Amino acid sequence: MTALRKFLRHVLVWWLPGLAMLVVLACSFVFWLLASQTGSRLLLTTAAQQLDGQALEVRGSILRGLDVGRLDLEFGGTRIGISDLRLDVHWRALGDRLLHVREISARTVDVALTSSADAPAEPSSDEPFTLPSLPVTIAVDRLALGEFQLLQDGQPLPVTLGDLTATFAAGPNGAQLRIANLRVGHEVGQAQVSGQAELQGLADPWPFTARLDVTARGTAPDSPLCQADQLSGKFVPVGKVPAAKAQADGAGKDKNEGKAAATELAGPPAPACQVVLRADAAGSFDSIQAKLDGTGAGLALDVVADLAPRTPLVLRSARADAQLPDKSSLSARLDLQAVPDRPGRDRIAGTLGARGLDLSHWLGDAIPPAVVSANAQLSAELENLSQLRQAAIDLRFEDGARWNKQPLTGTVKAQVDIAAPPGQSAANPTAAANAAAQPAANPAAPATTPANPATPAADLLAGLRIHGLDIDLKLGANRIRAQGEVGESDGALTLDAQAPQLDAFWPGLPGGADLKGKLTGTPAAHKGEFTAGYNPPKPRPGVLGQARAQAAITFAGGWDKGPSGNADAALTGWRGTFSRLSADTAGFTVATERPVTLSYLPSAVAPQWQWQVGQTSLALTLPGKEKLVIAHKGSRGDAKRWETAGQSDNLIITAAMARQVIAAVDPEAAAKLNKGPKRVNAMVAEGQRRIALDVLWDLKFDGRLAGRARIARRDGDLLIPGDPPIPLGVKALVLDLTATPTSANTSRLDAKLDLATDKMGKISGNGTAVLLVNAQGGMALDPRQPIRAKLDADIADLAWVGLFIGDSMEIGGQVKANLEAQGTLAGKWSATGAIRGDKLRVVRIDDGVRLIEGKLSARLDGDKLVLDSLRFPASLRVMPAEWRTKEWITTNPEAKDGYAEARGQWNLIDGGGNVRLTLYRFPALQRSDRYAMVSGTVDLTAQMPRIDIVGDLKADAGWFSLEILQGVPSLDDDVKVRRAGDDPGAVSTPLQTSMNLKFDMGPRFYITGMGLDAGLLGSIQILLNDGRLTGVGALRTRGGGIEAYGQKLRLRRGTLTFQGRLDNPLLDIEALRTGEQVEAGVKVVGTAQRPRIDLVSYPDVSDVEKLSWLLLGRGPDESGSDAALLLSVGTALLGGGQPFYKQFGLDDVSVRTGNLGSSGSILPDRTVAGDVNRDSDSQLATQFLVASKSFANGITLSVEQALAGSDTVGRASYRLARGLSLDLKGGSVNGIALVYRTFFGD
Repeated sequence: MTALRKFLRHVLVWWLPGLAMLVVLACSFVFWLLASQTGSRLLLTTAAQQLDGQALEVRGSILRGLDVGRLDLEFGGTRIGISDLRLDVHWRALGDRLLHVREISARTVDVALTSSADAPAEPSSDEPFTLPSLPVTIAVDRLALGEFQLLQDGQPLPVTLGDLTATFAAGPNGAQLRIANLRVGHEVGQAQVSGQAELQGLADPWPFTARLDVTARGTAPDSPLCQADQLSGKFVPVGKVPAAKAQADGAGKDKNEGKAAATELAGPPAPACQVVLRADAAGSFDSIQAKLDGTGAGLALDVVADLAPRTPLVLRSARADAQLPDKSSLSARLDLQAVPDRPGRDRIAGTLGARGLDLSHWLGDAIPPAVVSANAQLSAELENLSQLRQAAIDLRFEDGARWNKQPLTGTVKAQVDIAAPPGQSAANPTAAANAAAQPAANPAAPATTPANPATPAADLLAGLRIHGLDIDLKLGANRIRAQGEVGESDGALTLDAQAPQLDAFWPGLPGGADLKGKLTGTPAAHKGEFTAGYNPPKPRPGVLGQARAQAAITFAGGWDKGPSGNADAALTGWRGTFSRLSADTAGFTVATERPVTLSYLPSAVAPQWQWQVGQTSLALTLPGKEKLVIAHKGSRGDAKRWETAGQSDNLIITAAMARQVIAAVDPEAAAKLNKGPKRVNAMVAEGQRRIALDVLWDLKFDGRLAGRARIARRDGDLLIPGDPPIPLGVKALVLDLTATPTSANTSRLDAKLDLATDKMGKISGNGTAVLLVNAQGGMALDPRQPIRAKLDADIADLAWVGLFIGDSMEIGGQVKANLEAQGTLAGKWSATGAIRGDKLRVVRIDDGVRLIEGKLSARLDGDKLVLDSLRFPASLRVMPAEWRTKEWITTNPEAKDGYAEARGQWNLIDGGGNVRLTLYRFPALQRSDRYAMVSGTVDLTAQMPRIDIVGDLKADAGWFSLEILQGVPSLDDDVKVRRAGDDPGAVSTPLQTSMNLKFDMGPRFYITGMGLDAGLLGSIQILLNDGRLTGVGALRTRGGGIEAYGQKLRLRRGTLTFQGRLDNPLLDIEALRTGEQVEAGVKVVGTAQRPRIDLVSYPDVSDVEKLSWLLLGRGPDESGSDAALLLSVGTALLGGGQPFYKQFGLDDVSVRTGNLGSSGSILPDRTVAGDVNRDSDSQLATQFLVASKSFANGITLSVEQALAGSDTVGRASYRLARGLSLDLKGGSVNGIALVYRTFFGD
């Protein structure tokens, strides 16, 4: 006992004061942490650092109110950032078991979540979630948040929250949240939310009531929230008021009223794109009753629904009605009920309706204009609320329904039954009970997977039955009908679609189509036969792409598992045989010659194949009944790989087959080939009119291409088009293509060509490229990888080229080439190699061009073709008929050893370069009627599309005969020639060509023919700019003469001056008849298009004398007997080939003999016999000059002038009837006469 008292005294004296001191110190430290700013800052900073965060700008204390400028926390891959955090707690209320938070607010809260594939999955629990019992009551007076942003893996969520103001309270028996304001943002609009929610229990089944008021507004006219305003035409951008409305509202008011109106308009704008929603919900996780009402700009929405969150099918019943501003409406009804006497089976029945619904307001240009007016009745039966067992639809389009501006009418009826797979009961009460009881154990996951897993769709098709099918739809002139059933052994489904106007379905679809077919049997065993056709909008029989096309298929198969023993026997899919598969158009038919097997197994995985096509023969029959047959060995594949192989041995292609293909592809080209003269002896051996080829392919694809394709000549020959066709003399033709995988998605392509012919020689080449496969499975050459090619050619004779360019040019010579090139599709190309030519020949006999014995030396250097030399020596093959030119060529040594040579380079990429043509005494033209030996240079510089030509040429000798111009037919300027196949609407785009070519006629250039024989001197500079051809220079004659009117005239002067258009030079020509007392002639001045011809003489005499000395070599007869001859010839000479009086509008000017002013006989008053003994003077006294003009109304005016006196008579004649006229005369003879003229036969 004493020891106990001693121990207690020791404790009380020594230990108790120490312990009390420790308690006081601890309480003081805690109080310091909570009540002081320094302590609260230390506490928050330390806590934040433990969570890898920080606390900045801490003001106040936890006990009296705390402000934190920035708080960052990170834990479990989640980062939280809070700015301007405010916390104010009434701590004294804890004594009453109340946690009273006066305020908790923040300006911004940012939460960043990071997904982690390594994060372990939380174990699921079947126990329902229950909150622990709260030790205190919680009350939050103000919960405020400025902006909230949530990021998932760095990407912000499409919804933003902000401007939150709310209160919260929670106790042992429930909780309540009241939202005074909440802003929700999205790209389509923003919404203001207010409302409240109340939990009436904090344990399962969580009974609650809730109400939300939402005011949503669209942010742009294309927002879905603006659809109602667009339908009503009331959309007004936010913050804008139409000026017209403001003026109308302000008109007629006094000043004060106007101010009031202005103040009213300056306030908040009228609601635009605004929808007001109110949602009410009550119940629990077992059952919820919900109601939604909405209004806005003429929109009225009313939705009522019963929900069961814990069942697989959450929606139990619903009613929805919507009235749109354009008076259209939508309605829907849905009801879920248990099927009597069928445990686990539920039936859904519903209706959908639309009246005048214009889809263009909602979908815009995505579809053609469409208005829906329809009513649909739907029903379905579900097993365990997860597996469809039965469905039915009855859809009717009503009056007013339109698609693509075409009326749409008709009905769609169908019923579908899906039998349960073998081994699964149609009604499983236990499964249904498990499915209904499972959500009760886990209210947090209301939509869980049912007890019975879903049956794969592949197995469902095996038990599919469609019956009561009745489709009859009309769209404009189109009609689609389908009737029958599929699923019974004796069931049959028929289809008949007649669509003469495909553009009624979609704008721009051309032509029409038809489809007929029949399907019988069950999904497991059925047969089908279908035919289809297409009619082009403007059919052209016999033309591919423009003639009617038809196709037909006949098949038998089934959807089931495969035969036992096969590798894919356990896989469900379609397997069958196509006994007929054909298509024909324009006389061409493609068809299988024997049945082909097909299979499609959607659930197959590698190494099994999803689809396979068996062996068959594919035949192409031409209009002439020729047939090409290809043997298909087999093809198979799936979504990521495929294989195919086949071959054709002795594939014969004839010239007749080629003509048929050309006629079907391009009838105009075929018509041209059939035109023209046919040579009687143009026969080609039958063995040369055909070629036989061997074709094979064996290709595989598994993300990269592998395999080989080959075309090889077996026998026969190719014909070069011509008259007659020329056999090419093919001795060997092989084209090989090989693909070798090099990586996961690339393959190397190797191509090889070998061609050997009698006409062309030998050509061999090979190339390499890289084939790239993209993520979608498409194949294309890799634009970044190099493409390499090599070509070796040994062409013994180029004569065959002339067959492609017509008979007007002759081509010949030998060419050898060894070339190599490499580059990329997206980069630069380069090439190397040499080209050599010998005995080259280019001859155009009609134009007198003869280039023979030419030599070519060229090479490829990078991206350029370098022409080292293309040289043709001068070859005098034709001598001119003009003696002076011929003599100079044959006797002058300077006319020998001429040549033409071209040198330069050309860029093969951009088409630019430069070439210089050098001519040295080269006979550029060699014909018997024209000749030109030329020296000089011509430079061609090109930078596509511009070409510049600059040259300086001089004629060493030349001659041109005008005789070739005689008899050459020509067309008037208003006649345009259009060849067959030319498009009159096509506009050519010529190159931008400029030319500056100077041509000097030299000392030996002559023009002869048509009476002319003269030398020609001078030079002309020919310019071409902006498509306009002009000339500058002068050409003049040197000596010589011209024969006209039977006389030889000497060219005293002849000059053509060019100062612009080449067809309109200035003329200065004078030709005289020499050796007479008076040298007379003609002088031509002006321009070529408006020449003026005058008579000249030396010495100068009258015009009548000039004509007489020019034509008769003497002066005129004083008696006047030469007047008529001189007048006729003179008018023709001075009128440019027609009487000059025609240029003044007169119809006739002539010299007559008789009485002046006579209206009597139409015969002369005196005959030749009567004038034998009369003298000249008396004859001149009876001659007079007549000038007349006739008019369409029967009036003729004329003037008669006596040649031997001053008598003049004016006459007016009017035709009254046939042979009867009225003559009125005035002047030297006056009077009026009625004249009747007639002729009497023998």
